[in-house]
Amino acid sequence: MRSEVFYLNYPKNLIINLLDSNRIGAFLVNIVSAIIGMSIFYHYVPNLVLGLWFLASSILFVLRVKFGDKLLDAINSNKEHKRLFVLYMSLIILSSILFSLVLFMGLLYNAPDESILIFGILVFALASGSISTLGSVFLVFFLFVTSLVAPFALVVIFHGGSTFYIYATGIVLFYLFHVSAGYKFYHTQKTTIALEHKYKLLYDKSSDGIVIIKNDMIMECNESLLDMFGYKDRFDDFIQTPLKFLSPKYQENNRLSSRLMLKMLKKAKKQKITFEWIHTNKDKQSFWVEITLQTININNEDIIHGIWRDIDDRKLAENRLKELTKSLDYRVKHEVSKNRLKDQQLIQQSRLAQMGEMISMIAHQWRQPLSAISARANSINVKLLLNEKINNSTLKEQIDKIAEYSQHLSRTIDDFRDFFKDNKIKQEVAIDDIVKSTLDIVQISLENKNIDVITQLKATHKIQTYPNEIKQVILNIIKNAEDILIQNNIQNPIIVISTLSSKDEVMLSIKDNAGGVDNDIIDKIFDPYFSTKTSQNGTGLGLYMSKTIIQEHCNGNLSVDNDKDGAVFTILIKP
Repeated sequence: MRSEVFYLNYPKNLIINLLDSNRIGAFLVNIVSAIIGMSIFYHYVPNLVLGLWFLASSILFVLRVKFGDKLLDAINSNKEHKRLFVLYMSLIILSSILFSLVLFMGLLYNAPDESILIFGILVFALASGSISTLGSVFLVFFLFVTSLVAPFALVVIFHGGSTFYIYATGIVLFYLFHVSAGYKFYHTQKTTIALEHKYKLLYDKSSDGIVIIKNDMIMECNESLLDMFGYKDRFDDFIQTPLKFLSPKYQENNRLSSRLMLKMLKKAKKQKITFEWIHTNKDKQSFWVEITLQTININNEDIIHGIWRDIDDRKLAENRLKELTKSLDYRVKHEVSKNRLKDQQLIQQSRLAQMGEMISMIAHQWRQPLSAISARANSINVKLLLNEKINNSTLKEQIDKIAEYSQHLSRTIDDFRDFFKDNKIKQEVAIDDIVKSTLDIVQISLENKNIDVITQLKATHKIQTYPNEIKQVILNIIKNAEDILIQNNIQNPIIVISTLSSKDEVMLSIKDNAGGVDNDIIDKIFDPYFSTKTSQNGTGLGLYMSKTIIQEHCNGNLSVDNDKDGAVFTILIKP
Protein backbone atom coordinates (compact mmCIF):
# COMPACT_ATOMS: atom_id res chain seq x y z
CA MET A 1 0.00 0.00 0.00
CA ARG A 2 1.45 3.31 -1.01
CA SER A 3 2.08 6.01 1.55
CA GLU A 4 0.42 8.70 -0.62
CA VAL A 5 -3.01 7.74 0.72
CA PHE A 6 -2.04 8.86 4.23
CA TYR A 7 -1.46 12.47 3.24
CA LEU A 8 -4.18 15.13 3.33
CA ASN A 9 -3.75 16.62 -0.14
CA TYR A 10 -6.37 14.47 -1.88
CA PRO A 11 -7.81 15.63 -5.19
CA LYS A 12 -10.83 17.85 -4.67
CA ASN A 13 -13.09 15.59 -6.71
CA LEU A 14 -12.41 12.67 -4.35
CA ILE A 15 -13.35 14.76 -1.31
CA ILE A 16 -16.48 15.97 -3.13
CA ASN A 17 -17.43 12.33 -3.77
CA LEU A 18 -17.01 11.70 -0.04
CA LEU A 19 -19.27 14.66 0.79
CA ASP A 20 -21.94 13.60 -1.68
CA SER A 21 -23.06 10.93 0.81
CA ASN A 22 -22.37 13.10 3.86
CA ARG A 23 -25.96 13.50 5.12
CA ILE A 24 -27.16 9.97 4.46
CA GLY A 25 -23.94 8.43 5.83
CA ALA A 26 -24.04 10.55 8.97
CA PHE A 27 -27.72 9.75 9.50
CA LEU A 28 -27.17 5.98 9.19
CA VAL A 29 -24.14 5.95 11.51
CA ASN A 30 -25.04 8.56 14.11
CA ILE A 31 -28.81 8.17 14.29
CA VAL A 32 -30.05 4.85 12.90
CA SER A 33 -27.11 2.72 14.09
CA ALA A 34 -27.12 4.49 17.47
CA ILE A 35 -30.81 3.61 17.94
CA ILE A 36 -30.11 -0.01 16.97
CA GLY A 37 -27.17 -0.14 19.41
CA MET A 38 -29.35 1.28 22.22
CA SER A 39 -31.98 -1.38 21.60
CA ILE A 40 -29.34 -4.14 21.77
CA PHE A 41 -28.02 -3.05 25.19
CA TYR A 42 -31.30 -1.56 26.47
CA HIS A 43 -31.78 -4.12 29.27
CA TYR A 44 -28.13 -4.27 30.32
CA VAL A 45 -26.54 -0.83 30.15
CA PRO A 46 -28.04 1.98 32.24
CA ASN A 47 -30.44 4.19 30.31
CA LEU A 48 -28.48 7.30 31.35
CA VAL A 49 -25.34 5.95 29.69
CA LEU A 50 -27.26 5.00 26.56
CA GLY A 51 -28.97 8.40 26.53
CA LEU A 52 -25.67 10.25 26.79
CA TRP A 53 -24.29 8.07 23.96
CA PHE A 54 -27.25 8.87 21.72
CA LEU A 55 -26.99 12.57 22.58
CA ALA A 56 -23.29 12.63 21.73
CA SER A 57 -23.95 10.73 18.50
CA SER A 58 -26.73 13.15 17.54
CA ILE A 59 -24.44 16.12 18.19
CA LEU A 60 -21.83 14.51 15.98
CA PHE A 61 -24.49 14.06 13.28
CA VAL A 62 -25.32 17.77 13.36
CA LEU A 63 -21.65 18.74 13.31
CA ARG A 64 -20.88 16.34 10.44
CA VAL A 65 -23.67 17.84 8.35
CA LYS A 66 -22.69 21.42 9.17
CA PHE A 67 -18.95 21.10 8.64
CA GLY A 68 -19.47 18.83 5.64
CA ASP A 69 -21.46 21.60 3.95
CA LYS A 70 -18.79 24.16 4.86
CA LEU A 71 -16.07 21.92 3.48
CA LEU A 72 -18.01 21.49 0.22
CA ASP A 73 -18.48 25.28 -0.11
CA ALA A 74 -14.77 25.87 0.52
CA ILE A 75 -13.77 23.38 -2.17
CA ASN A 76 -16.23 24.79 -4.73
CA SER A 77 -14.99 28.32 -3.93
CA ASN A 78 -11.33 27.26 -4.30
CA LYS A 79 -10.64 28.29 -0.70
CA GLU A 80 -8.22 26.69 1.74
CA HIS A 81 -9.98 23.59 3.07
CA LYS A 82 -7.38 21.43 4.84
CA ARG A 83 -8.39 22.48 8.35
CA LEU A 84 -12.05 21.85 7.63
CA PHE A 85 -11.14 18.50 6.10
CA VAL A 86 -9.20 17.45 9.24
CA LEU A 87 -12.11 18.56 11.45
CA TYR A 88 -14.64 16.69 9.32
CA MET A 89 -12.47 13.56 9.38
CA SER A 90 -12.15 13.84 13.18
CA LEU A 91 -15.96 13.92 13.53
CA ILE A 92 -16.25 10.70 11.51
CA ILE A 93 -13.58 8.98 13.66
CA LEU A 94 -15.32 10.15 16.87
CA SER A 95 -18.53 8.60 15.59
CA SER A 96 -16.81 5.20 15.32
CA ILE A 97 -15.09 5.59 18.71
CA LEU A 98 -18.51 6.10 20.33
CA PHE A 99 -19.47 2.61 19.16
CA SER A 100 -16.35 1.23 20.84
CA LEU A 101 -17.32 2.99 24.12
CA VAL A 102 -20.82 1.50 24.06
CA LEU A 103 -19.31 -1.94 23.39
CA PHE A 104 -17.06 -1.55 26.46
CA MET A 105 -20.11 -0.49 28.49
CA GLY A 106 -21.95 -3.62 27.39
CA LEU A 107 -18.99 -5.72 28.47
CA LEU A 108 -18.67 -3.76 31.73
CA TYR A 109 -22.35 -4.27 32.64
CA ASN A 110 -22.18 -8.00 31.79
CA ALA A 111 -24.29 -7.95 28.67
CA PRO A 112 -24.89 -11.52 27.43
CA ASP A 113 -22.71 -13.02 24.72
CA GLU A 114 -25.64 -12.93 22.26
CA SER A 115 -25.91 -9.13 22.64
CA ILE A 116 -22.14 -8.75 22.10
CA LEU A 117 -22.34 -10.87 18.95
CA ILE A 118 -25.40 -8.98 17.64
CA PHE A 119 -23.64 -5.68 18.27
CA GLY A 120 -20.66 -7.14 16.36
CA ILE A 121 -22.94 -7.75 13.39
CA LEU A 122 -23.92 -4.05 13.51
CA VAL A 123 -20.23 -3.11 13.57
CA PHE A 124 -19.56 -5.37 10.55
CA ALA A 125 -22.50 -3.78 8.71
CA LEU A 126 -21.21 -0.26 9.38
CA ALA A 127 -17.68 -1.24 8.34
CA SER A 128 -18.95 -2.91 5.16
CA GLY A 129 -21.10 0.06 4.17
CA SER A 130 -18.27 2.51 4.74
CA ILE A 131 -16.63 1.54 1.42
CA SER A 132 -19.40 3.19 -0.60
CA THR A 133 -19.73 6.25 1.67
CA LEU A 134 -16.11 6.87 2.72
CA GLY A 135 -14.01 4.86 0.23
CA SER A 136 -13.21 7.73 -2.14
CA VAL A 137 -10.87 9.17 0.57
CA PHE A 138 -8.94 6.15 1.74
CA LEU A 139 -7.50 7.81 4.87
CA VAL A 140 -10.97 8.57 6.24
CA PHE A 141 -12.18 5.06 5.38
CA PHE A 142 -9.10 3.45 6.95
CA LEU A 143 -9.33 5.41 10.22
CA PHE A 144 -13.09 4.86 10.49
CA VAL A 145 -12.84 1.09 9.93
CA THR A 146 -9.79 0.75 12.20
CA SER A 147 -11.38 2.71 15.08
CA LEU A 148 -14.58 0.69 14.62
CA VAL A 149 -13.24 -2.86 14.18
CA ALA A 150 -10.03 -2.83 16.25
CA PRO A 151 -11.76 -2.10 19.63
CA PHE A 152 -14.36 -4.74 18.86
CA ALA A 153 -11.62 -7.32 18.22
CA LEU A 154 -9.92 -6.37 21.52
CA VAL A 155 -13.20 -6.72 23.39
CA VAL A 156 -13.78 -10.17 21.90
CA ILE A 157 -10.25 -11.28 22.81
CA PHE A 158 -10.60 -9.80 26.31
CA HIS A 159 -13.88 -11.64 26.77
CA GLY A 160 -12.10 -14.91 26.12
CA GLY A 161 -13.40 -18.32 25.20
CA SER A 162 -12.79 -20.54 22.19
CA THR A 163 -15.84 -19.25 20.36
CA PHE A 164 -14.78 -15.65 20.83
CA TYR A 165 -11.18 -16.42 19.82
CA ILE A 166 -12.44 -17.84 16.55
CA TYR A 167 -14.69 -14.81 16.22
CA ALA A 168 -11.68 -12.51 16.83
CA THR A 169 -9.71 -14.34 14.09
CA GLY A 170 -12.60 -13.76 11.68
CA ILE A 171 -12.67 -10.07 12.65
CA VAL A 172 -8.95 -9.70 11.89
CA LEU A 173 -9.31 -11.47 8.52
CA PHE A 174 -12.35 -9.34 7.70
CA TYR A 175 -10.41 -6.20 8.62
CA LEU A 176 -7.44 -7.07 6.39
CA PHE A 177 -9.66 -8.05 3.46
CA HIS A 178 -11.91 -5.04 3.92
CA VAL A 179 -9.03 -2.54 4.07
CA SER A 180 -7.53 -4.07 0.93
CA ALA A 181 -10.90 -3.85 -0.83
CA GLY A 182 -11.20 -0.25 0.35
CA TYR A 183 -7.85 0.63 -1.17
CA LYS A 184 -8.83 -0.91 -4.51
CA PHE A 185 -12.08 1.03 -4.41
CA TYR A 186 -10.17 4.24 -3.67
CA HIS A 187 -7.72 3.59 -6.52
CA THR A 188 -10.60 2.92 -8.94
CA GLN A 189 -12.35 6.11 -7.85
CA LYS A 190 -9.16 8.09 -8.21
CA THR A 191 -8.51 6.73 -11.72
CA THR A 192 -12.12 7.28 -12.76
CA ILE A 193 -12.18 10.85 -11.49
CA ALA A 194 -8.84 11.59 -13.17
CA LEU A 195 -10.24 10.31 -16.48
CA GLU A 196 -13.46 12.24 -15.98
CA HIS A 197 -11.46 15.38 -15.28
CA LYS A 198 -9.29 14.82 -18.35
CA TYR A 199 -12.23 14.22 -20.66
CA LYS A 200 -14.20 17.09 -19.15
CA LEU A 201 -11.20 19.32 -19.75
CA LEU A 202 -11.00 18.11 -23.35
CA TYR A 203 -14.76 18.63 -23.68
CA ASP A 204 -14.85 22.15 -22.25
CA LYS A 205 -11.56 23.42 -23.71
CA SER A 206 -11.97 21.92 -27.18
CA SER A 207 -11.43 24.47 -29.92
CA ASP A 208 -14.69 23.26 -31.50
CA GLY A 209 -18.12 23.68 -29.97
CA ILE A 210 -19.60 20.36 -28.77
CA VAL A 211 -23.37 20.14 -28.50
CA ILE A 212 -26.00 17.65 -27.33
CA ILE A 213 -29.35 18.20 -29.08
CA LYS A 214 -32.68 16.77 -28.02
CA ASN A 215 -36.10 17.72 -29.36
CA ASP A 216 -34.42 20.25 -31.67
CA MET A 217 -32.99 22.16 -28.70
CA ILE A 218 -29.51 22.43 -27.18
CA MET A 219 -29.49 20.39 -23.97
CA GLU A 220 -25.77 20.54 -23.21
CA CYS A 221 -22.69 22.25 -24.65
CA ASN A 222 -19.08 23.09 -23.87
CA GLU A 223 -17.39 26.41 -23.20
CA SER A 224 -16.20 26.85 -26.79
CA LEU A 225 -19.77 26.97 -28.07
CA LEU A 226 -20.69 29.55 -25.43
CA ASP A 227 -17.73 31.67 -26.55
CA MET A 228 -18.87 31.45 -30.19
CA PHE A 229 -22.29 32.84 -29.29
CA GLY A 230 -21.02 35.33 -26.71
CA TYR A 231 -22.63 33.73 -23.64
CA LYS A 232 -20.85 33.40 -20.29
CA ASP A 233 -22.92 30.63 -18.71
CA ARG A 234 -24.68 27.54 -20.02
CA PHE A 235 -27.90 28.61 -18.40
CA ASP A 236 -27.65 32.26 -19.42
CA ASP A 237 -30.70 31.97 -21.74
CA PHE A 238 -28.72 29.58 -23.93
CA ILE A 239 -29.43 25.99 -22.90
CA GLN A 240 -32.77 24.72 -24.23
CA THR A 241 -32.84 27.50 -26.80
CA PRO A 242 -34.28 26.28 -30.15
CA LEU A 243 -31.58 26.31 -32.81
CA LYS A 244 -33.77 28.35 -35.16
CA PHE A 245 -33.54 31.31 -32.75
CA LEU A 246 -29.73 31.28 -32.96
CA SER A 247 -29.71 32.00 -36.71
CA PRO A 248 -30.75 34.83 -39.03
CA LYS A 249 -34.12 34.48 -40.72
CA TYR A 250 -32.55 33.41 -44.01
CA GLN A 251 -29.39 31.53 -44.91
CA GLU A 252 -27.09 32.54 -47.78
CA ASN A 253 -29.17 30.51 -50.28
CA ASN A 254 -32.28 32.56 -49.28
CA ARG A 255 -33.84 29.55 -47.56
CA LEU A 256 -35.58 29.95 -44.21
CA SER A 257 -33.18 29.04 -41.40
CA SER A 258 -35.92 27.41 -39.31
CA ARG A 259 -37.05 25.03 -42.06
CA LEU A 260 -33.55 24.27 -43.26
CA MET A 261 -32.29 23.44 -39.74
CA LEU A 262 -35.24 21.11 -39.11
CA LYS A 263 -34.42 19.39 -42.38
CA MET A 264 -30.77 18.98 -41.35
CA LEU A 265 -31.72 17.59 -37.92
CA LYS A 266 -34.11 15.13 -39.54
CA LYS A 267 -31.41 14.07 -41.96
CA ALA A 268 -28.89 13.65 -39.10
CA LYS A 269 -31.15 11.02 -37.52
CA LYS A 270 -30.42 8.77 -40.51
CA GLN A 271 -26.78 9.56 -41.29
CA LYS A 272 -23.81 11.71 -40.34
CA ILE A 273 -23.89 15.06 -42.15
CA THR A 274 -21.62 18.11 -42.44
CA PHE A 275 -22.72 21.50 -43.72
CA GLU A 276 -21.95 25.23 -43.46
CA TRP A 277 -24.29 27.55 -41.58
CA ILE A 278 -24.74 31.20 -40.62
CA HIS A 279 -25.47 31.84 -36.92
CA THR A 280 -26.11 35.02 -34.95
CA ASN A 281 -24.44 35.61 -31.59
CA LYS A 282 -25.83 37.28 -28.48
CA ASP A 283 -25.20 40.72 -30.04
CA LYS A 284 -27.08 39.69 -33.22
CA GLN A 285 -23.87 39.62 -35.26
CA SER A 286 -23.63 36.94 -37.94
CA PHE A 287 -20.82 34.42 -38.18
CA TRP A 288 -20.10 31.27 -40.19
CA VAL A 289 -19.74 27.77 -38.74
CA GLU A 290 -19.22 24.28 -40.10
CA ILE A 291 -21.61 21.87 -38.39
CA THR A 292 -21.30 18.08 -38.15
CA LEU A 293 -24.33 16.21 -36.80
CA GLN A 294 -24.58 12.53 -35.89
CA THR A 295 -27.11 10.49 -33.93
CA ILE A 296 -25.76 8.56 -30.93
CA ASN A 297 -27.48 6.36 -28.35
CA ILE A 298 -27.10 7.13 -24.65
CA ASN A 299 -29.03 5.12 -22.06
CA ASN A 300 -31.21 3.62 -24.80
CA GLU A 301 -32.16 7.08 -26.02
CA ASP A 302 -31.22 8.54 -29.41
CA ILE A 303 -29.80 12.05 -29.22
CA ILE A 304 -27.95 14.19 -31.75
CA HIS A 305 -24.29 14.92 -31.10
CA GLY A 306 -23.04 18.03 -32.89
CA ILE A 307 -19.69 19.70 -33.52
CA TRP A 308 -19.65 23.43 -34.32
CA ARG A 309 -16.46 24.77 -35.93
CA ASP A 310 -16.02 28.52 -36.35
CA ILE A 311 -15.07 29.14 -40.00
CA ASP A 312 -15.80 32.87 -40.08
CA ASP A 313 -12.17 33.75 -40.84
CA ARG A 314 -12.02 31.04 -43.51
CA LYS A 315 -15.19 32.29 -45.21
CA LEU A 316 -13.87 35.85 -45.08
CA ALA A 317 -10.65 34.65 -46.72
CA GLU A 318 -12.66 32.71 -49.32
CA ASN A 319 -14.73 35.79 -50.17
CA ARG A 320 -11.59 37.88 -50.46
CA LEU A 321 -10.08 35.19 -52.66
CA LYS A 322 -13.20 35.20 -54.87
CA GLU A 323 -13.00 38.98 -55.22
CA LEU A 324 -9.28 38.76 -55.92
CA THR A 325 -9.86 35.97 -58.46
CA LYS A 326 -12.58 38.01 -60.15
CA SER A 327 -10.28 41.03 -60.23
CA LEU A 328 -7.37 38.95 -61.51
CA ASP A 329 -9.61 37.32 -64.11
CA TYR A 330 -10.61 40.73 -65.40
CA ARG A 331 -7.01 41.91 -65.40
CA VAL A 332 -5.82 38.74 -67.16
CA LYS A 333 -8.51 39.09 -69.82
CA HIS A 334 -7.63 42.76 -70.19
CA GLU A 335 -3.91 41.97 -70.49
CA VAL A 336 -4.58 39.09 -72.89
CA SER A 337 -6.67 41.44 -75.01
CA LYS A 338 -3.85 44.00 -74.95
CA ASN A 339 -1.32 41.31 -75.83
CA ARG A 340 -3.46 40.09 -78.72
CA LEU A 341 -3.68 43.64 -80.01
CA LYS A 342 0.07 43.97 -79.55
CA ASP A 343 0.58 40.68 -81.39
CA GLN A 344 -1.57 41.90 -84.26
CA GLN A 345 0.44 45.12 -84.37
CA LEU A 346 3.69 43.15 -84.33
CA ILE A 347 2.41 40.85 -87.06
CA GLN A 348 1.53 43.89 -89.14
CA GLN A 349 4.92 45.41 -88.34
CA SER A 350 6.56 42.17 -89.41
CA ARG A 351 4.57 42.20 -92.64
CA LEU A 352 5.55 45.78 -93.34
CA ALA A 353 9.18 44.85 -92.69
CA GLN A 354 8.81 42.22 -95.43
CA MET A 355 7.06 44.57 -97.85
CA GLY A 356 10.33 45.88 -99.26
CA GLU A 357 11.40 42.32 -99.96
CA MET A 358 8.00 41.65 -101.53
CA ILE A 359 8.38 44.60 -103.87
CA SER A 360 11.76 43.20 -104.89
CA MET A 361 10.12 39.81 -105.52
CA ILE A 362 7.37 41.45 -107.57
CA ALA A 363 10.06 43.09 -109.67
CA HIS A 364 11.72 39.70 -110.21
CA GLN A 365 8.36 38.08 -111.00
CA TRP A 366 7.41 40.79 -113.47
CA ARG A 367 10.75 41.30 -115.19
CA GLN A 368 10.55 38.27 -117.51
CA PRO A 369 6.85 38.62 -118.52
CA LEU A 370 7.26 42.37 -119.06
CA SER A 371 10.33 41.76 -121.24
CA ALA A 372 8.39 39.16 -123.25
CA ILE A 373 5.41 41.50 -123.65
CA SER A 374 7.74 44.30 -124.72
CA ALA A 375 9.52 42.03 -127.22
CA ARG A 376 6.23 40.82 -128.75
CA ALA A 377 4.88 44.36 -128.98
CA ASN A 378 8.13 45.67 -130.53
CA SER A 379 8.08 42.82 -133.08
CA ILE A 380 4.57 43.80 -134.18
CA ASN A 381 5.51 47.49 -134.21
CA VAL A 382 8.65 46.87 -136.36
CA LYS A 383 6.66 44.90 -138.89
CA LEU A 384 4.09 47.70 -139.06
CA LEU A 385 6.85 50.32 -139.53
CA LEU A 386 8.41 48.26 -142.33
CA ASN A 387 5.01 47.83 -143.88
CA GLU A 388 5.40 44.10 -143.68
CA LYS A 389 2.26 42.08 -143.93
CA ILE A 390 1.28 40.28 -140.77
CA ASN A 391 -1.00 37.36 -141.31
CA ASN A 392 -3.86 36.81 -138.92
CA SER A 393 -2.48 33.63 -137.37
CA THR A 394 0.85 35.29 -136.51
CA LEU A 395 -0.88 38.35 -135.09
CA LYS A 396 -3.25 36.18 -133.04
CA GLU A 397 -0.32 34.15 -131.71
CA GLN A 398 1.51 37.32 -130.62
CA ILE A 399 -1.63 38.78 -129.01
CA ASP A 400 -2.35 35.47 -127.19
CA LYS A 401 1.18 35.45 -125.76
CA ILE A 402 0.81 39.06 -124.61
CA ALA A 403 -2.53 38.11 -122.98
CA GLU A 404 -0.91 35.07 -121.31
CA TYR A 405 1.90 37.19 -119.91
CA SER A 406 -0.63 39.78 -118.72
CA GLN A 407 -2.62 37.08 -116.88
CA HIS A 408 0.60 35.88 -115.26
CA LEU A 409 1.21 39.44 -114.04
CA SER A 410 -2.37 39.58 -112.75
CA ARG A 411 -1.98 36.28 -110.89
CA THR A 412 1.23 37.59 -109.33
CA ILE A 413 -0.60 40.68 -108.09
CA ASP A 414 -3.39 38.45 -106.68
CA ASP A 415 -0.86 36.28 -104.87
CA PHE A 416 0.76 39.28 -103.18
CA ARG A 417 -2.60 40.90 -102.46
CA ASP A 418 -3.89 37.69 -100.83
CA PHE A 419 -0.75 37.49 -98.75
CA PHE A 420 -1.42 40.87 -97.21
CA LYS A 421 -5.13 40.27 -96.56
CA ASP A 422 -5.98 40.36 -92.83
CA ASN A 423 -8.37 37.36 -92.84
CA LYS A 424 -9.77 36.66 -89.36
CA ILE A 425 -11.81 33.59 -90.32
CA LYS A 426 -10.31 30.12 -90.19
CA GLN A 427 -10.43 28.14 -93.42
CA GLU A 428 -10.14 24.46 -94.17
CA VAL A 429 -7.06 24.17 -96.32
CA ALA A 430 -4.33 21.69 -97.25
CA ILE A 431 -0.87 22.55 -95.96
CA ASP A 432 0.57 21.53 -99.36
CA ASP A 433 -1.54 24.21 -101.07
CA ILE A 434 -0.26 26.83 -98.61
CA VAL A 435 3.34 25.80 -99.39
CA LYS A 436 2.75 25.94 -103.15
CA SER A 437 1.09 29.34 -102.92
CA THR A 438 4.02 30.68 -100.87
CA LEU A 439 6.56 29.30 -103.33
CA ASP A 440 4.74 31.06 -106.18
CA ILE A 441 5.67 34.29 -104.44
CA VAL A 442 9.30 33.55 -103.62
CA GLN A 443 10.32 31.06 -106.33
CA ILE A 444 11.74 33.60 -108.84
CA SER A 445 13.77 35.36 -106.10
CA LEU A 446 15.32 32.03 -105.06
CA GLU A 447 16.05 31.01 -108.68
CA ASN A 448 17.77 34.34 -109.36
CA LYS A 449 20.08 33.58 -106.43
CA ASN A 450 20.73 30.02 -107.67
CA ILE A 451 19.02 28.44 -104.63
CA ASP A 452 17.37 25.10 -105.40
CA VAL A 453 14.06 24.37 -103.70
CA ILE A 454 13.22 20.70 -103.23
CA THR A 455 9.64 19.88 -102.21
CA GLN A 456 8.47 16.62 -100.67
CA LEU A 457 4.78 17.32 -100.11
CA LYS A 458 2.96 14.26 -98.72
CA ALA A 459 0.32 15.72 -96.37
CA THR A 460 -3.18 14.42 -97.06
CA HIS A 461 -5.18 15.83 -94.12
CA LYS A 462 -6.61 19.33 -94.22
CA ILE A 463 -6.46 21.74 -91.29
CA GLN A 464 -8.66 24.54 -89.96
CA THR A 465 -6.35 27.57 -89.82
CA TYR A 466 -5.47 31.05 -91.07
CA PRO A 467 -3.68 30.43 -94.43
CA ASN A 468 -2.17 33.89 -94.83
CA GLU A 469 -0.58 33.80 -91.38
CA ILE A 470 1.02 30.41 -92.09
CA LYS A 471 2.20 31.80 -95.46
CA GLN A 472 3.86 34.64 -93.59
CA VAL A 473 5.63 32.13 -91.30
CA ILE A 474 6.79 29.94 -94.20
CA LEU A 475 7.95 32.97 -96.17
CA ASN A 476 9.85 34.31 -93.15
CA ILE A 477 11.66 31.00 -92.58
CA ILE A 478 12.51 30.67 -96.31
CA LYS A 479 13.82 34.26 -96.46
CA ASN A 480 15.98 33.61 -93.37
CA ALA A 481 17.36 30.48 -95.05
CA GLU A 482 18.00 32.47 -98.25
CA ASP A 483 19.89 35.17 -96.31
CA ILE A 484 22.09 32.71 -94.40
CA LEU A 485 22.87 30.67 -97.53
CA ILE A 486 24.06 33.81 -99.34
CA GLN A 487 25.84 35.17 -96.25
CA ASN A 488 27.79 31.91 -95.77
CA ASN A 489 28.51 31.70 -99.50
CA ILE A 490 27.27 28.11 -99.66
CA GLN A 491 28.08 26.20 -102.84
CA ASN A 492 25.01 24.44 -104.25
CA PRO A 493 22.57 26.06 -101.78
CA ILE A 494 19.43 24.01 -101.14
CA ILE A 495 16.16 24.50 -99.27
CA VAL A 496 14.10 21.35 -98.66
CA ILE A 497 10.42 21.69 -97.82
CA SER A 498 8.62 18.54 -96.58
CA THR A 499 5.10 17.84 -95.35
CA LEU A 500 3.52 14.81 -93.65
CA SER A 501 0.18 14.27 -91.94
CA SER A 502 -1.57 11.87 -89.56
CA LYS A 503 -4.88 11.81 -87.70
CA ASP A 504 -3.33 13.76 -84.82
CA GLU A 505 -1.19 16.39 -86.53
CA VAL A 506 0.19 17.88 -89.73
CA MET A 507 3.95 18.44 -89.99
CA LEU A 508 5.80 20.98 -92.15
CA SER A 509 9.61 20.95 -92.23
CA ILE A 510 11.91 23.58 -93.82
CA LYS A 511 15.63 22.83 -93.80
CA ASP A 512 18.71 24.28 -95.46
CA ASN A 513 22.36 23.36 -95.86
CA ALA A 514 23.83 26.58 -94.43
CA GLY A 515 25.58 24.88 -91.47
CA GLY A 516 22.91 25.32 -88.77
CA VAL A 517 22.25 27.71 -85.88
CA ASP A 518 25.04 28.38 -83.38
CA ASN A 519 24.36 26.36 -80.20
CA ASP A 520 24.98 29.49 -78.11
CA ILE A 521 21.95 31.25 -79.60
CA ILE A 522 19.64 28.43 -80.71
CA ASP A 523 17.55 28.82 -77.52
CA LYS A 524 17.20 32.59 -78.09
CA ILE A 525 16.25 32.90 -81.74
CA PHE A 526 12.52 32.96 -80.93
CA ASP A 527 12.94 35.74 -78.33
CA PRO A 528 11.47 39.14 -79.28
CA TYR A 529 13.93 41.63 -80.77
CA PHE A 530 16.72 39.02 -80.90
CA SER A 531 18.39 39.16 -84.30
CA THR A 532 21.61 38.02 -85.94
CA LYS A 533 21.11 40.57 -88.76
CA THR A 534 21.99 43.76 -86.88
CA SER A 535 24.31 44.78 -89.65
CA GLN A 536 21.47 44.22 -92.11
CA ASN A 537 18.85 46.15 -90.11
CA GLY A 538 17.19 43.01 -88.74
CA THR A 539 14.20 43.72 -86.48
CA GLY A 540 14.31 40.52 -84.42
CA LEU A 541 10.53 40.19 -84.87
CA GLY A 542 10.36 37.63 -87.66
CA LEU A 543 10.91 34.37 -85.80
CA TYR A 544 9.31 35.67 -82.58
CA MET A 545 6.13 36.54 -84.47
CA SER A 546 6.32 33.28 -86.41
CA LYS A 547 6.29 31.29 -83.16
CA THR A 548 3.51 33.49 -81.75
CA ILE A 549 1.39 32.97 -84.88
CA ILE A 550 1.83 29.18 -84.89
CA GLN A 551 1.36 28.62 -81.15
CA GLU A 552 -1.31 31.16 -80.19
CA HIS A 553 -3.25 31.62 -83.43
CA CYS A 554 -2.93 28.26 -85.17
CA ASN A 555 -2.90 25.88 -82.18
CA GLY A 556 0.46 24.44 -83.17
CA ASN A 557 4.15 24.48 -82.35
CA LEU A 558 7.25 25.87 -84.05
CA SER A 559 10.69 24.55 -83.13
CA VAL A 560 14.23 24.53 -84.51
CA ASP A 561 17.00 21.91 -84.49
CA ASN A 562 20.25 21.31 -86.32
CA ASP A 563 21.04 18.32 -88.50
CA LYS A 564 24.34 17.49 -90.20
CA ASP A 565 23.76 20.01 -93.01
CA GLY A 566 22.00 22.94 -91.43
CA ALA A 567 18.97 24.24 -89.54
CA VAL A 568 15.61 22.42 -89.52
CA PHE A 569 12.48 24.41 -88.68
CA THR A 570 9.49 22.19 -87.86
CA ILE A 571 5.85 23.29 -87.67
CA LEU A 572 3.29 20.92 -86.07
CA ILE A 573 -0.40 21.80 -86.36
CA LYS A 574 -3.41 19.78 -85.17
CA PRO A 575 -5.91 19.08 -87.99
